[in-house]
Amino acid sequence: MNRPDVTAYLQRVITERLGRPVGMGDTLLDQTGFDSLAIVAVIDRVETDLGLEMDPDLLVPETFTDLGTLTEAVCRSDSRGTT
Repeated sequence: MNRPDVTAYLQRVITERLGRPVGMGDTLLDQTGFDSLAIVAVIDRVETDLGLEMDPDLLVPETFTDLGTLTEAVCRSDSRGTT
């Protein structure tokens, strides 16, 4: 999956979770409802849907700054070939 596809996928997953659109420039951690439970739900769905395991070293607040940083973390985890 290429970066634009990953970004669009993540935007869709987070929008579904929050029940409202999330844009590229939005700070995810500032979004009402994007709390630790939402983060776990998003990561679980990403791992299930994409068949990968997020690198535990990337599960830090900085990863969830915005869609760009989250996309980067997903792509890095995918490129490691972890399953």
